Amino acid sequence: MCKRYFPTTIPETLFSCVKRNPNRIAIDFLGKKYTYNELFDNSLLYARIINSCAKKTNTGTNNIALLMPNIPQFVFGYYGALTAGYTVVPINFSSIAKELKTMPVKNIKVTEEMVAQIVDSKPRVLIATDFFWPMLEQVKDALRDTVVILTGVQDCLPFPLSVLYPVKARKEGKWVKVKDESVFFLKDLAKEYAGFARTRIAHLRLDDVAQIQYTGGTTGVPKGAMLSHENVIANTWQCRKHLGSLIDDGETMLGVLPFFHIYGLTICMNITLLSLGGTLVLLPAFSPEHVARTIQKKKVTVFPGVNRMFQTISELPNIGKYDMSSLKLCCSGAGPLPIKVKEGFEKATGATLVEGYGLSEASPVVSLTLPTENKPGSIGRPLPLTQVKLVDIETGNEITGPFVDGEIVVRGPQVMVGYYHKEQETSDVLKDGWLRTGDIGRRDADGFLSITDRQKDMFTVCGENVFCKNIEDYIMQCPSVKKCVVIGVPGEK
Repeated sequence: MCKRYFPTTIPETLFSCVKRNPNRIAIDFLGKKYTYNELFDNSLLYARIINSCAKKTNTGTNNIALLMPNIPQFVFGYYGALTAGYTVVPINFSSIAKELKTMPVKNIKVTEEMVAQIVDSKPRVLIATDFFWPMLEQVKDALRDTVVILTGVQDCLPFPLSVLYPVKARKEGKWVKVKDESVFFLKDLAKEYAGFARTRIAHLRLDDVAQIQYTGGTTGVPKGAMLSHENVIANTWQCRKHLGSLIDDGETMLGVLPFFHIYGLTICMNITLLSLGGTLVLLPAFSPEHVARTIQKKKVTVFPGVNRMFQTISELPNIGKYDMSSLKLCCSGAGPLPIKVKEGFEKATGATLVEGYGLSEASPVVSLTLPTENKPGSIGRPLPLTQVKLVDIETGNEITGPFVDGEIVVRGPQVMVGYYHKEQETSDVLKDGWLRTGDIGRRDADGFLSITDRQKDMFTVCGENVFCKNIEDYIMQCPSVKKCVVIGVPGEK
């Protein structure tokens, strides 16, 4: 049914967008700008580099790993790997995000979560920002058959930032000198392959796996959700169709959500560059002041984020000095949006903030509120071509009436192929195309969804099911409460 809507793969879709907007600015990275033609040329260059390096080894996979913050090299590497016919594996480094901000990189220990992603995916090529090298050295055994390519943030910065960055990196303990002769440097490879013939887009099928997205999944155990080209293209189309006239071609999108997370990758990067033909304003890290300045300076029109981002921006003591009138739409995801945070942000900025729901296994968006249907506490209606039903937690029978809690089960063209190398875990959550999310929710009389809690965050009191989120929402109504968390503990028998 859905293939008539999504007839092209990701590289083909990018090429179509490039043909429509060849000279429009595609990427703006701290003042360094790339047109759509330059985006495509760089993607083809990276495809040549990746293909050549991948042929030097064989790990038994078709995977290309990316370990980078939001910099142009991530974008070029993502589309380049897909253009060459490989599968992309964005390495999630959120487990060391705090350390990267506060410690010299030579003192940071690689985490089990990061190691697990590398060991499980066995990438043929890994492209990483150079400041990750001290951590990669700690897992050299796992990378013995992987070609490692390093790049520097300064390589894509405009002058004079490209000269000033090394000074800043040394001060922050992020300047690294790599002496390992087995490592390649992207800057050198780009010069070497620049004169080669243009790479053709690999022949790909819609059901080929485009990326492996590592996630806690529906059980908390990290697994790689395999997303096909059709999954990704479908979700960009569904979001665009759902939002309708709220967003237009050529929007300016803020890309501060990390691209190693499916929310940032789909909503910020792919919707902008594959659908809107807009400008993606890249920020490699979040700070409320920097985001506020960027929105004002770059006239950002669409800002996807998470609840904490919107809260800290609204709490800036000098928020009134920033002009955010360019914002047309802000979207919160990857967790519940407290009503207090929504109202505070909208009051402080004058922007409209809506809430979406999704998960990595659904590429990720399942439902999204609209300003015209913005019910507090709701996650909106399902996207086009998306079926959602609620099933009884105990029996698995479908719940048809309103205001009854049940597990959210989803079916649609954005639902994953399965978990990478995990057949049993796949069969546990995928049945006849229906994805068991592990989230508990309910519908109101008008069909709007709301999340009650995660199934694993439910506990029983006197025979009744109690959800942590319900208690948290009630406590958050107190004006003096800024944050709260509720957990269940065993009671006395």
